[in-house]
Amino acid sequence: MINPYSLLTLSIFCFLIFSTIIKGQTIDSVMTYKLSEISIEADKELKAKFIINIDAKELEKADALNLSDVGRLIPSVKVQTNSRGETLYYIRGGGERQITLLFDGIPLNTPWDNRIDLSLIPTDVIESINITKGIPSTTYGANAISGVVEINSLSINDKPPLKKLSFKIGENNSQSYSGLISGNLTTFSFLAAAQYSRRDGFSLPSSYKSFSDVRINSYSKALNLFGKIGYYENPKLKLNLTFAYNDAEKGVPPEENIAKPRFWQYPLWQRFVFSFNGELYPVKDNTSKIIFSFSGTSLKSQIDQFKDISYTSIDDIEKGKDITYNGRIIYSSLIKENALLKLSLSGYATTHTENILSQNYKENIYGQNVLSSSGELEYFLDKTILVFGLAYDISATPRTGDKPAKDAITDYGINFGLVHTFNDLQSFRFSFGRKVRFPTLRETFSGALGRFVPNFSLRAEAAVTIEGGFRSLFMGGDFDVSLFYTSLTDGIVRETLPGRQFKRINKDQIRTYGIETVTRYKFSQKFKTSLNFTFLNSKAKNTVGEFADTLEYKPRVISSLDISYFPIEQFQTNFEFIYSGIQFGLKEGSLFFQRLPDYLITNIRAALNFKIDNKYKVEIYTRVNNLFDKLYFSQWGLIESGREIWGGIKMKF
Repeated sequence: MINPYSLLTLSIFCFLIFSTIIKGQTIDSVMTYKLSEISIEADKELKAKFIINIDAKELEKADALNLSDVGRLIPSVKVQTNSRGETLYYIRGGGERQITLLFDGIPLNTPWDNRIDLSLIPTDVIESINITKGIPSTTYGANAISGVVEINSLSINDKPPLKKLSFKIGENNSQSYSGLISGNLTTFSFLAAAQYSRRDGFSLPSSYKSFSDVRINSYSKALNLFGKIGYYENPKLKLNLTFAYNDAEKGVPPEENIAKPRFWQYPLWQRFVFSFNGELYPVKDNTSKIIFSFSGTSLKSQIDQFKDISYTSIDDIEKGKDITYNGRIIYSSLIKENALLKLSLSGYATTHTENILSQNYKENIYGQNVLSSSGELEYFLDKTILVFGLAYDISATPRTGDKPAKDAITDYGINFGLVHTFNDLQSFRFSFGRKVRFPTLRETFSGALGRFVPNFSLRAEAAVTIEGGFRSLFMGGDFDVSLFYTSLTDGIVRETLPGRQFKRINKDQIRTYGIETVTRYKFSQKFKTSLNFTFLNSKAKNTVGEFADTLEYKPRVISSLDISYFPIEQFQTNFEFIYSGIQFGLKEGSLFFQRLPDYLITNIRAALNFKIDNKYKVEIYTRVNNLFDKLYFSQWGLIESGREIWGGIKMKF
């Protein structure tokens, strides 16, 4: 087992070595470094927190087919597939419902359960991803208590026309085909993309004894369409009109070694999103700006529950339909020359219609309305930035199906941040914030086809987070370290009940603290590395007031190391190492937490890049994930994929 303290020592040692290498050297005048968290951008906005940026090159290198594949690029993020077959992000031990996912400013999560299966969201039109951890700016609205993941589609403003084709094939009939085109039509710009992918399943590790080499019921297939039209002719106005369509079906691998696993399939998962967003500069000198986004989302889903592993006899069927309207407006204006005022209003209205076969398809409709208003003041001096924000959030559930009515919930949020730059290359930051997450409709009212007992008295959970960090830029690299502490009051967790059922309850208090380091260094044109390390401790308060109660699926250690080597200019190799250790979970039917085995996963990639007729950019690549065919679990009973091999071709012109 890898000692977590050894990993932390290694990270600090790397930083000291890098600092020694650059000490006394003169930084190349061609290179310019700017601290992104304090830079004054063209729109006069300030960044008072460290933001992790994943650009298009990193996404290309990861060969990410969907957002679940992107997770390994994000420091301190654990990617986990649950017993419902949904692949989710967990940031610094925070649950998937505590994270806000935005796509071009529009929430991705379905409010019914405030999460979405990331394995069904494609990445072929993504240009960049920005990750803010902890409690973010109050302008992000309600429920974001563990971080924000902002996903940005390909920009079509002032960009040359682009055409892109790609395909990849792998084991178990795994295949993916995608195409993209962008260009200009008179005063408008456009982008259109399509992707089709499928697989018959994923392979089991060879050390796992089973009657099949492929994980039972792990098939999937999906068709994804995306369109975007932009208007940018007026310098005072930027408009984007987008739509996305996802049509998927998949199986849910049953849990292993339990008495009554789920035998589920999703024959229908159909999502359509229509959105309108943009920026408006209402005054001549561009000292004020309005950012807005509005969207409508329709999601139809169906879960078929079977009686046994043969998947031939239906036991029950759950049909769901979600209609959600989202809106967000942020007004920002410079006050004098050194302060920025922001006012925001955001929220959503959603309805979930549920029909279950065992209830003779009786229609139950649930509804929730969430609204958040906030104000934020950003004040900057020569070397220091101060940020202070207040928010007021409200959640109402006007429709609760056949369940008892519930009163509206209101609460407040607060955010304070400070960034101080010692010089052009080093900065210190401190932040404090409080925010609540309202319980979702599903957490409160759903029985999940008999797996859960509803809890109508479930309360909102409130997080208070304190964070301090130091960032240093140097020749060819950077180093960032963060110390964080979160106190979560009324944290929502699940407990085991007799009869192999679960119930969500509120824990009086959950305490999480830890350290996170992010180090990147470019040794030469041929060799560069990045090392991420997170250590966290998360415990709940027990009946005698001690923080001693174990919580499930919150690993103490999450770490990754990426090594890129270019033996020649056109050829690239990558080695990825992902480690997760010291985490516990509840096996079904057990009242006690048990420790999952630690795991270290190794991935390798090789790619050849060249041009044809100096016009077509071509990449031929192959990738092996889980090189050593490691048997590991991210959740009890759910075996992750064994060794996977695939290859493909990407072409741009």
